[in-house]
Amino acid sequence: MIKLTSILVEGRYSKIVSDWTKEIVKIIKSFLSSKKDYLLKTLNKQLLDRDVEITIEFNKLKDIETWEISGIIFDDNTIGINIAINPEVFPKKFNEIIGAIKGMIRHEIEHFTQFYLKGKPVPKSNFEKTGGSFLEYLLSPEETAAYWHQFLEIAKNRKMAIDNVMLNFLNKQKSRLGSDYNKVKKQWLKYGKKNFPNAKWSF
Repeated sequence: MIKLTSILVEGRYSKIVSDWTKEIVKIIKSFLSSKKDYLLKTLNKQLLDRDVEITIEFNKLKDIETWEISGIIFDDNTIGINIAINPEVFPKKFNEIIGAIKGMIRHEIEHFTQFYLKGKPVPKSNFEKTGGSFLEYLLSPEETAAYWHQFLEIAKNRKMAIDNVMLNFLNKQKSRLGSDYNKVKKQWLKYGKKNFPNAKWSF
């Protein structure tokens, strides 16, 4: 039986993610057709009845394979996103980067809501405070939840099984995780199956 609560969790903030992504993609298309190698843009949005500023840095880099994207929450009202693009592989790879942008936005929204829904500012994680291991970072409750919401957006965009999206990510971290790879895989799959039962799975 499909649980309504699971559907609501999996689809939460979908419209916000879609709307923000469309706006960012328009900027990327304009940026790629320009002679600029760098662009800084700020979008003013609303999230949970709060004014939010999204600061986005765009870079053209020919020494990366396709694209790289990362995100961070700077403070109570600012989300930062960095997007680096190899202009030589576009527009062929556009669908991939759209999925990646959606995933990153959803990841950062999850962090934003993890604490603000409780009326608290986002604190530094134990990983940041102590310089902890990459394993501790990935298995922290906040990051585990945020990554799975990220995987779901990518899976929906690329019509993939969510566990395959997760494995694609983890496989890129194999050298960094070493013997901890299987531990993260096992715990993440357990979390994903419990919290995202209605997502598309390969099994």
